[in-house]
Amino acid sequence: MEFEKSLALNPDNSFALSNLGHIHLIQNDLLKAQDLIEKARKANPRDWFACGLQGDISTRLEDLAGAESAYEEQTILNRSLKHQPNNRYLLLMAKKLKNAT
Repeated sequence: MEFEKSLALNPDNSFALSNLGHIHLIQNDLLKAQDLIEKARKANPRDWFACGLQGDISTRLEDLAGAESAYEEQTILNRSLKHQPNNRYLLLMAKKLKNAT
């Protein structure tokens, strides 16, 4: 896999780490995805894509507080996401409000 080759050359490549983490998330390998995303965020704390993936992992693990924090940080890091109708932070807040009523 190309991302793994890239990581062999540069283990701190946040682009490769986050994209490989995304692949593992899609394959429902949450532990591997979590490990890769943590490494991506450590390598590049401003990686908004990895931040959103952290929110997705937290959501799958039913950690809504963790998901909320990650999605909010993602929106701060990438302001263009703020007003998009599929903004995961806003969708999570809507879900929490619906469940509270």
